[in-house]
Amino acid sequence: MPFFLWKWSKRAKELNSEEMEFHKGLAPHLQHLLKGKRLLLLKEVLEDLGYPDHSLVDEISNGFTLHGWMTESNVFPKETKRPEYTVDMVRNMAKGLNQMVFGQVNATADDELARTTWESTLEEIEKQWVWRDVTSDMDEVILAKRFGLQQKTKVRVIDDCTIGGYNKAYGTKEKLRVHAIDQLAAYLSWLCTDLGDDIDDDIVGRTYDLRSAYKQFGVSVETRDLLRLLVWNSDQHKPCLLGINALPFGASGSVSAFLRISMALWFVGTVGLKLCWTVFYDDFTVICKRRLSHGTSIAAEALFDLFGMWYAREGSKAVEFGEQVKTLGLLVELGSVRKGFTIGHTQERREELRAALTEVLETKKLEPKQAERV
Repeated sequence: MPFFLWKWSKRAKELNSEEMEFHKGLAPHLQHLLKGKRLLLLKEVLEDLGYPDHSLVDEISNGFTLHGWMTESNVFPKETKRPEYTVDMVRNMAKGLNQMVFGQVNATADDELARTTWESTLEEIEKQWVWRDVTSDMDEVILAKRFGLQQKTKVRVIDDCTIGGYNKAYGTKEKLRVHAIDQLAAYLSWLCTDLGDDIDDDIVGRTYDLRSAYKQFGVSVETRDLLRLLVWNSDQHKPCLLGINALPFGASGSVSAFLRISMALWFVGTVGLKLCWTVFYDDFTVICKRRLSHGTSIAAEALFDLFGMWYAREGSKAVEFGEQVKTLGLLVELGSVRKGFTIGHTQERREELRAALTEVLETKKLEPKQAERV
């Protein structure tokens, strides 16, 4: 085991009782949501490595406020995007906007998509990611609309926090960035040009997926008291009001909150464990020499386990190290450095692209949304 993991695993045991006491002091909804997260340990590790986002663990512990200004992380480049409204302005507009949201949800077609969305919501209620609100006055809260979006073989549940104005009360002083394929390509180019003659083994890789990524972290008491979701209840055939505990998928603040977390994990893996990896939201793609793949998998998985992060341990997203890596909808062909590496579309993406281009050619028109997808 690398010294880094030995050192911090030992420290985790020493902090165990303090972690338990610390969790008892969290807001009730966060005690459940953050169960198993070693927050004091994460804070010590980030401080020891000199990570510049000094308030991250405090905000995880208190829950993220999804309106106002995002706390500057000192990780992303500076760029100001001001809130369009104050949260008080959004609250004042809520009476009219909430009626519009209610009307849209109330007009939901009671079809298979609505049923699947409601079934997913029931699962979230059971996991305490959301909760049924039967007491709030709808005029006193800010509404977001929950709906299902069909994606290939699954339905993704979206919490539209723009429709009720909530997202417009959020601003940032940094330009959020993720690692695109460019970063992985740069790693591979460096291997070929700078280290090619010294590498005596094939290169392999895999992608780790954080499971239910946004739902591992919570909102602040202030956001929990203010924001509500409205979803179609397929059992009672009427809208249902929900409160939130976990980060909603559809809030601007959720994106920045989670990117700060995933970037911190990437930093610890890079600096502490010397992993050669990239992160795109909740996908961590790592490459290494074939003979080091077993140790690399132990290190990456131990890192997630050390801080109590959920990741896919089985199923289609829990793959073994190999010369072919699927990431960001692309297929990366690894192997011999001397042969070189290739990056291209997966077969599924090729078929999607072919279908999209065929539709454009047959209809002889290209809509803006189609152009964005292509």
